[in-house]
Amino acid sequence: MDKYICAKCGAEWSSAWNIYGKYNHVCKVNEKEKFALEFDEPPALVFVQERGSNKVKVYQDGKELHGVRSIAINASAGDITTHTVEYITGLTDMK
Repeated sequence: MDKYICAKCGAEWSSAWNIYGKYNHVCKVNEKEKFALEFDEPPALVFVQERGSNKVKVYQDGKELHGVRSIAINASAGDITTHTVEYITGLTDMK
């Protein structure tokens, strides 16, 4: 059996073929890296919007808010942050 090394990620594999006639290698370079933030305590407010999307998640006191229609965040350096949340009626489940 011949051994191969991927030039992109350095993974090694043999010349064994799978049932589809392709080598058994999935390059790790093409996988997306996960992004994570860690906090010692639950943050008071977190607003997350996916890149290039209108998908939004809002977390308040460490819990995700469901049914959020809109949120207005008033923040400035050296001042207390305030926010106003507008909910969709009937979908206000805090888990």
